[in-house]
Amino acid sequence: DINIYEKSYWQHMLDENVLITAVASLFIPPSHVIKAGAHHFRFFLDYMKLKNEVDHYRGKHQEIFTKLFKRQRHEKAKKIMVHPIRCCQFALQLLEKGCIYDYSCANEYTFFVRQSNACTWLEFEAWWLEIMLPCALSSCLVLPLYN
Repeated sequence: DINIYEKSYWQHMLDENVLITAVASLFIPPSHVIKAGAHHFRFFLDYMKLKNEVDHYRGKHQEIFTKLFKRQRHEKAKKIMVHPIRCCQFALQLLEKGCIYDYSCANEYTFFVRQSNACTWLEFEAWWLEIMLPCALSSCLVLPLYN
């Protein structure tokens, strides 16, 4: 499936610093772009919006996957559990370098979670919180770490 949006939609998303859908798309390597050069967008990263977006995304997804674990929907819960990890990894890259440079940064976590025999939130909780901690600490700084 391919979704086509108006330029104004993406500009609004960038202005709001919506990390997953818009900001992440700014740094896609040219080899992954279907139609290049169609539009140029202005973008200024608002660190408070980034922090709020990451915190909201993390909390929302944690609530969803903990409910899914309780309902014995382990595979769905595992899949959703990785989304905020990827979001936080992207946010860390934005804070460190001012861009997203490694889209595969959370793949190792995806493989680990999917291959794990664990099937409750308690079995994953310490591991997940340890991974999320650097992002939580960095987003509290709300300052870029790059020069």
